[in-house]
Amino acid sequence: YFQQAFANVMQGKWKKITPGYGKMVLGYFGKTPSAPDPEIVKLAEEQLKLAPTTEDPRALNDKDPEKGVAHAKKVLEEYGLPVTDENIFIIATCDESSNPKGLKFLKGERPMGVRYIEEKKAAGEMGVSSHPETRPDFLEAEAVSRLLRIAQAVDIPVVIVHLTNAATLAEVTAARRRGQKVYVETCPQYLVLDDSVYYNEDYSQAARYVCAPPIRKAEDCRALWAGLRKGDIQTISTDHCAFTLAQKDAGRGDFTKIPGGLPGVEARGELVYSFGVATRKISLATMCKALSENPAKLYGMFPRKGIIAPGADADIVVYDPQADHILRAEDMVSRAGYTPYEGFVTHGSISQVWLRGRLMVENGQVIGEQEGQYIVRGKSAL
Repeated sequence: YFQQAFANVMQGKWKKITPGYGKMVLGYFGKTPSAPDPEIVKLAEEQLKLAPTTEDPRALNDKDPEKGVAHAKKVLEEYGLPVTDENIFIIATCDESSNPKGLKFLKGERPMGVRYIEEKKAAGEMGVSSHPETRPDFLEAEAVSRLLRIAQAVDIPVVIVHLTNAATLAEVTAARRRGQKVYVETCPQYLVLDDSVYYNEDYSQAARYVCAPPIRKAEDCRALWAGLRKGDIQTISTDHCAFTLAQKDAGRGDFTKIPGGLPGVEARGELVYSFGVATRKISLATMCKALSENPAKLYGMFPRKGIIAPGADADIVVYDPQADHILRAEDMVSRAGYTPYEGFVTHGSISQVWLRGRLMVENGQVIGEQEGQYIVRGKSAL
């Protein structure tokens, strides 16, 4: 349900999130759409109202800190729907009454990319390689720079999600030197892949890597690892979006119609350990902070999450550094049917995962039942 709904948004079939969307998402995650928990549906819909397709940025004022909906995320350009500077300012200030100086989460790219897309169309260059070429790194850097200046004007902290390159990280560094509070998240694909993936002559092999912002160059990977090591980047998430290869096929002949996003949540821990800790790019402590402690603090879940201590949830990952293995799509739980990291050899592997003291994963197999709970979040503590 969720994947089809997202595809509809990309194809311009939906102008905004509709009532009942929460039921569709719950159905995708295993609930029965005909009889889901009404309270969870309500909470889901309240959060999904904040999706990037919402036309009026004042809708972000609908978030309710008392129900744990403490933060808002906005995309500066998505699916050809750019956000104006005026709307960025509204987003930055619209909730002062309910949540003064509340964190805003923004993903940075600018509408200038639309012009590049039109140029590619005019030239008949509609293959996958045009995706990164219409979203260059300097557009991301410019978007983040402008956002940070607006945040400076209204004096709010911000989180930059899915940061991909050295130029954008330099803009964050400059803002911090001005005294601004800025948090940064990046993703595994920006740490271990480079933009050569888009130039495979096999359409399917290239299209599966389409995401926004796109995967950058090898030197940007090195800059991001250095940023993690120095503490300039606080968290590593995946932006997990498991479109199937059949869905990715929608963009044959028109790269703008390729659903954007990669599956990655299953491989995140092993990738960060294997290509960060084992290669001494970052320490084990830095990995634990970026994957657990910092997200829990940043998103208002600490000390229930993000720490092993009395009173906290007993969420524990047991990692065996000697159990190397090869990442393969056939071993994944995801229904995407592929992994962007096919054939990667890990250094060690996750042996067990414990959720609130219950064993959920052992030796790569999910053995627990669905145990997810809605987490009411508070203010950031990072």
